[in-house]
Amino acid sequence: MKTITLKKTGYYIKGIAIIKDWWGQTGWIEMEPFTLSRINEKEIIKNLNDNGFGCQEIEGAIVDIFELYEKGLKVFKEERTFNLGLEEKEFERIQEEIIKNYL
Repeated sequence: MKTITLKKTGYYIKGIAIIKDWWGQTGWIEMEPFTLSRINEKEIIKNLNDNGFGCQEIEGAIVDIFELYEKGLKVFKEERTFNLGLEEKEFERIQEEIIKNYL
């Protein structure tokens, strides 16, 4: 049997952003996926996005992180959540709603 060694090239992050729209309502939207060369919480938060929808503020996110390798291989690594200022109970309620209705 042949052994193939692939070099890790970075990380692919996709997920759902929790947003506050221009009328003050909280909702969620699928983010435009992005890549990073290494996992860094500050960089992930900096790259959270509303996929061009336009919003007042990104209040949190649920993201899936994948390792990227040569030849296009993508391997799931972990899920992370980011609460950027919502009350904890509200964040948990929205998280449950997203999981129930979207994921």
